[in-house]
Amino acid sequence: MRPKQHEMTGSGDLFRARLDQIINMKHELVQLAGRIDWTWIDTEIAPLYSEKGRPGIATRFVIGLFLLGAAWGLGLAVLGWVLNPYAPQREAVASVYQSIAQALRAVGTADFEPRRQAVTDAMNTAYDQVITARDLESRLAALLLRADGVIEATLTLAREPTCPDAELIEVTERIAEVIVRPSTGAAPWILSVSDSSRTPGLLALAQALVCTTDALAGDTAVEPGVDPRL
Repeated sequence: MRPKQHEMTGSGDLFRARLDQIINMKHELVQLAGRIDWTWIDTEIAPLYSEKGRPGIATRFVIGLFLLGAAWGLGLAVLGWVLNPYAPQREAVASVYQSIAQALRAVGTADFEPRRQAVTDAMNTAYDQVITARDLESRLAALLLRADGVIEATLTLAREPTCPDAELIEVTERIAEVIVRPSTGAAPWILSVSDSSRTPGLLALAQALVCTTDALAGDTAVEPGVDPRL
C-alpha cells in the first residue's frame, strides 16, 4: 500500500521541537531535499505498491536510509585507508607470491601453464598498484624485484622438470602472509641452500627465497628513483 503523504502544517508542538529549529537549514543536504520533486517520485513509484496491506515507508525516509548507508560505507573506507593506506599494494604484492606458490605446486602437471599465466597477471597488477601509489622506494618494490628471481627459478624447475620441496612452497606462501600482515613475523629462513642433492632449479629457488626474506626483513632496499620494471 502506498505510504501516507507527508503534510506540513506549519504549526508548532508543545512537546516536540520542530526539525527546522534543530538542523542547519543551509546545509547542502537540506537544500537538496528542498529541490527534489518528492510528489513526482511518489507518483512514479505508485504502481509498485499494492492496493491492500499496511502503508509503506515514506519515500523520503527510504532515500535517507540509502544516503546514510552510502555515507557510512564511505566513512569506513576512508578510516581503513588512514589506518592502513598501503593495504591494496600489500595485497597485490602478496598475490604475486601466492600465485607463485600455486605454480610451484603445479610443476610437472598440465595445470602449470595456466598457473604461470596467473603469475604474470599478478605481477602486472602489482606493478601497477605500486607505481600508482608512487611507492617505488619501499620494501614492497624490493619484494617485487625479488619475485622476478623466484619466478625464473620456478620456470627452471618446470623445464627440468623437478617438483619443488614442500618446504620451499610453504616458505613462498608464508612470505605472502607476512606481506599482508607484517605483525605475523618474519618468514622462515632457508637453511639448506647449498644442499648438493638439489638440482640447479631447486638451488636457484632456495637462493631467490633467501633474497626475498632479506627484503622482507628490510635488509635491502630499492635505490631512490629506480623503476621496478627495469
